[in-house]
Amino acid sequence: MLRSKFHFNGKKIAQIPPSQNQYSKNAEWKDAWGDRVKVRIPGIHPAGPEVKDDKLPWATVLKPTSSGNINGQSSGLWGGEWVVVEYIDGQLCVTGVFGKNISEYDIKESTNGSTYFKSVSRHNSGFESPSHSQIGDLKKPTGPVQPTKEDFKKSTSDKLNYQQSLENIHGASHGASHGASDGNGTITGRSISRAEIGRYIDAGYSQEQIATIQSAAGDTPYPDQNNPDFRRTVIRDF
Repeated sequence: MLRSKFHFNGKKIAQIPPSQNQYSKNAEWKDAWGDRVKVRIPGIHPAGPEVKDDKLPWATVLKPTSSGNINGQSSGLWGGEWVVVEYIDGQLCVTGVFGKNISEYDIKESTNGSTYFKSVSRHNSGFESPSHSQIGDLKKPTGPVQPTKEDFKKSTSDKLNYQQSLENIHGASHGASHGASDGNGTITGRSISRAEIGRYIDAGYSQEQIATIQSAAGDTPYPDQNNPDFRRTVIRDF
């Protein structure tokens, strides 16, 4: 019995070899309990093929309470992962897994029946990269992304089109009370619309600064411009 030869106390780190989970080994349903995986434990098992992957002990994977009978979730362990193992009432169990955020690896499959504790590709034993995964060499970025002139022009154009739409909407909704719109977002008799004043307020301009801008354009402040609810009225009217 492997337990008598490999039993230990406390927690240890172990590696799951490729192709050593119940699904890839086509375990019978009556035996496929607990999402078991085989583990190679440094200091307990040799790194080489003296004990081949197939002869390693099974370990039952413990899961969170969200994996109860209602959900029945997979553990997500496939092969190549480094995990934490310990014996619980004589049963070898996996109690945690170390995440892997690097793409480099040494092998995709075991050599002569062992991984030699080398780094294993996450895409092994028939597991292919899902369609939503990033394609490429996954190199670290060398600096911030630099938008092209075309990107900048498009962003600016989209913003201006959006602002123009707001102006047109404002002109239609305020035509009755503030004069007719000329269709270009400008209210007859004024050069600066209420929506534009709202944007100045959003940008942090003081009422004095806004009044100076209006004066330079030949406008006078709106009657309710100093009202704290002015910006809210503009938003509501949109």
